[in-house]
Amino acid sequence: MQTAIILNMVRLSLLNGNAPSSCLAYVTYGNLLVLRQGNIEAGYEFGQLALAVLHRYEAREFEARVQFVFNGFIRFWKEPLQTSLESLLVNYHHGRETGDYFYGFLSVILYTVYALGVGKNLAAVERDVALYQQEAQRIQGLYINNLMPIYRQGFRALLGQTTAPTSLNGDEFDEEAVLAHLATINNNLSRAVIYMFKLILAYQMGEYEQAYAFAREVDPFKHLFWGTYWYVQFTFYDSLVQVALLNEEGEQDEQTVVSYTQRIAENQQKLAEWATYTPSNFLPQWHLVEAERLRRAGSQTQARQHYDQAIELAQQYENRHVEALAVEKAAKFHLRRGQTRLASYYMSDAHYLYGRWDARLKAKQLQRQHPQLVLQRQPEAGFGTIRTSLSTTSSRSMVTSALDLLAIIQATQAIAGEVVEETLQARLMQVMLEGMPVQRGLLLLPHTADEWYIGVEGRKNGKNKIELRPNLPLIAASAPLMLTNYVIRTHESLVLNDVVHDDPRLADDPYMAHKRVRAAVCLPLVNRGELRGVLYLENTVATGVFTDNHIALLHILASQAAVALDNAQLYQNLEQRVAERTAELQGLVSELDAFSHTVAHDLKSPLSGIIGYAEILGQEMGHLTAAESEELLQRVIQSGLRMRHIIDGLLTLATTRAGDVPLTVLDMESIVQDQKERLFYVLAESKAEVVLAPEWPMVVGYEAWVGEVWANYMSNAIKYGGNPPRIELGADVVDEQTARFWVRDNGQGLTAEQCAKLFTPFTQLGERRADSHGLGLSIAQRIIERLGGTVGVESEFGQGSLFYFTLPLG
Repeated sequence: MQTAIILNMVRLSLLNGNAPSSCLAYVTYGNLLVLRQGNIEAGYEFGQLALAVLHRYEAREFEARVQFVFNGFIRFWKEPLQTSLESLLVNYHHGRETGDYFYGFLSVILYTVYALGVGKNLAAVERDVALYQQEAQRIQGLYINNLMPIYRQGFRALLGQTTAPTSLNGDEFDEEAVLAHLATINNNLSRAVIYMFKLILAYQMGEYEQAYAFAREVDPFKHLFWGTYWYVQFTFYDSLVQVALLNEEGEQDEQTVVSYTQRIAENQQKLAEWATYTPSNFLPQWHLVEAERLRRAGSQTQARQHYDQAIELAQQYENRHVEALAVEKAAKFHLRRGQTRLASYYMSDAHYLYGRWDARLKAKQLQRQHPQLVLQRQPEAGFGTIRTSLSTTSSRSMVTSALDLLAIIQATQAIAGEVVEETLQARLMQVMLEGMPVQRGLLLLPHTADEWYIGVEGRKNGKNKIELRPNLPLIAASAPLMLTNYVIRTHESLVLNDVVHDDPRLADDPYMAHKRVRAAVCLPLVNRGELRGVLYLENTVATGVFTDNHIALLHILASQAAVALDNAQLYQNLEQRVAERTAELQGLVSELDAFSHTVAHDLKSPLSGIIGYAEILGQEMGHLTAAESEELLQRVIQSGLRMRHIIDGLLTLATTRAGDVPLTVLDMESIVQDQKERLFYVLAESKAEVVLAPEWPMVVGYEAWVGEVWANYMSNAIKYGGNPPRIELGADVVDEQTARFWVRDNGQGLTAEQCAKLFTPFTQLGERRADSHGLGLSIAQRIIERLGGTVGVESEFGQGSLFYFTLPLG
């Protein structure tokens, strides 16, 4: 009945126009498309339409529900999980402000699921859940009060704060009693959540039989997870458990092996399909399962590649959870192969990653089981104790009532109005320093993911005027690297109202100790899940200077700053693209002018010959001997062939501008032999000597195009070589990725000026090359550059020439 109502609402909205409630119809319909039809693209489009209608009509009464469905069930199929993570917390405040507590707190529940999925610091998430649980308990009869304790206890278990490694029992939680109660009231979803936590715990601790039993408890109810990231987690861990059991020593009956193998294949197919939409949320998991599966199959080289790919992707997508798992499995893979040094490297890294994630029990287990492999590294998770979350200290209504709204608007407009990067950075720092109780600030920006610099430094002088310095190196003397590196890695905001008291370790930071910083703020500037910069502000005079209002304003401005930095980068890229496109068009205009000259001049000459010889034949037909007539006909044919050669060259030049061609590994020896046979008569007529190299490296390219390059180079060597021509063809490996192929002739060679113009389209060099139309080498250049290589010439006047091209090794 509800589905029919939604479909009817969508139909009426599309036929008659939207109403405020249309946003709810669209987002629910989008969810149905994803859940029931697996149509992720269409579901996402309807979700976007719902948001557009929501904002168009400012339908606040529907905001919590629409945002919950979109961010909880639709968005992560098409966007990185981090974007849903941030929006779900924001939606909690939407629910509070509109009185829609049910969907506000449900958003918190899904936040914890997705926080686990991306590997957000476990201690930080557990603290967040505890605070939200206190908020929820103030509202009597709220359904969410039955769920919060389960999720909080699940994170406590992952932190190692329960009575046993795979149990959720604790001082305030009786697992058996809770499961019995849930069974009595037929709450299968909550039961499945408990067993999901136990499945993850058991697998991580290496208790694979227990993990399999827990997975079987979840399996009948996994459909209740569909549409959320719990379903993805179950698909992932279900495969890991079954491949782990297959990899266990001992005999297994054929039916079990077939069943496990089939189940793993089905799960892998799902992950692979989902990864086509959003690789960041699914691809690292797919590679890890594939690595474990191939290890069992004995494909050791392929398995290692998949381990490394899983690790690399998890690092790239900042998924600590999967990264820690993948590194641990890679360590055990190398250990089984007797590669102790390599295993030690991976195991030490796994220990560090689990510690950074705050999976303390797992980190201790690795230290206990592999003491000879684990080299201690200090995890950074301790900063979680000084993290300040806005989730419990502010909401939209609090910010609006406590802050000067006009000041916020002016500040955000000042930031948003700048599109030139350097100007924006300076304006951003000025706005921050003007509105905050600080003396100095830094805007950190990335050169690369691992290399950062200070985009602008701002400080207030004695007269409270702001001085700015752009583009400085990021070194220990200029910034608290312990603090900034943590924010860069975790994307978490840090508010320290008393630096030494909040975390005594910061007293050891060289910058903090030297500058005697009393209070500091360090914020990530994140837009669309990507870190665009880091803002650091400090007070060296007093502690406790940052109020809730200051923090709220900082987060508003940081959000605007991240968007503005993105826009400025896009504007700069656009200007660069416009400049490049303008230069390209100017080049094309020059080519077009030269092309016109070729058509008008080079084609005119043989065409005039054809007309002239034909007129002679027509006028003197009765007076010419057979031999004379034959000679005139041959001249007509030669002129026509020359025209065809010019036209073929023009067509080839044009086709190299077309779309991509299929690349394959080339047998270069065969290609060279084919082109030699193609030029057989020309070689015989010129009595040329051709010397071929005995061996040829394997490269990647497009055979038809590469053949044309060889034919062009060889034709030039015949035409402009010695008398008789001597032509050498060979190859050499330049480096691990590139091979060079060359043709050397014994001609008169070229001057440096001629070499500089040689590959320019429609350019002719000297009287000896006057019968050329200037296309061949430019075609060769365009072909090779399209295939990822380069062309060139090495020549000295009077010493012959060597023409070469490079291609990627196969």
